[in-house]
Amino acid sequence: MFNWLPARITGGKFILRIDDTDTARSKDAYTDDILRGIDFLGLDYDALYRQSDRIDVYRAAIDRLILDGNAVMHDDGSVRLSLPDWRRFHRWFDSVVGEVPIGDDDWDYIKTAVISRTGNMPLYNLASIVDDIDMGVNLVVRGVDHIKNTAIQQVLMWLLEPDYFIEFAHIGLIHGADGKKMSKRDGDDSFLLSHYVNAGYRSDAMFNCLLRLGWAPKVDDKTTAILTRDDAMRLFLNDGNLRASSAKFDVAK
Repeated sequence: MFNWLPARITGGKFILRIDDTDTARSKDAYTDDILRGIDFLGLDYDALYRQSDRIDVYRAAIDRLILDGNAVMHDDGSVRLSLPDWRRFHRWFDSVVGEVPIGDDDWDYIKTAVISRTGNMPLYNLASIVDDIDMGVNLVVRGVDHIKNTAIQQVLMWLLEPDYFIEFAHIGLIHGADGKKMSKRDGDDSFLLSHYVNAGYRSDAMFNCLLRLGWAPKVDDKTTAILTRDDAMRLFLNDGNLRASSAKFDVAK
């Protein structure tokens, strides 16, 4: 939703991408559930990609990194970055969080990070940034739990396309009444969008509820308690703020 809104407001494109290169954790049922939820919320998309269909594209990028001396294939078939004395970034800027430093511990992790596992299957960070560059993505809104990944992706972006720029915006995660991050592992159906679809909740009601989890209008009173899609289009970019703090999901509300 928070990627769909700015795309539609600015006349850009909204790309739906299924990150399914991890075959052990990817099933058609999961993808079907995502597509059903997207359709329920009315988030029409301009393009749909499955990363499992683009393996050759990622392998070409990996081959290039190896050829340029920026990555090495190991005996077990995995590929790691090889940047022992290379450090171009000390920080990067996030539109919500602000300046994010890249410390020595972060760099120690980045310079030998695994980008492809045994069997030539690219990992999330490599596949995502290759897709972003290839598809012309210039804005990514996602959870603060991805901040560590973004540092690696910034480095990969510089290695593959040094003049490319993406605006990243990391927002707070959704927490339950107990203050903990909501997770499908908890076995609580209130986490699942499909629960509300199956229970007959209205799409507009769910849209309004989710809109307030990580974003708030600058005028936040009874006049903005219920916001339509048109209201969201009008307020989202200039008259509201994304937040890096966690949002509490109130099931009763």
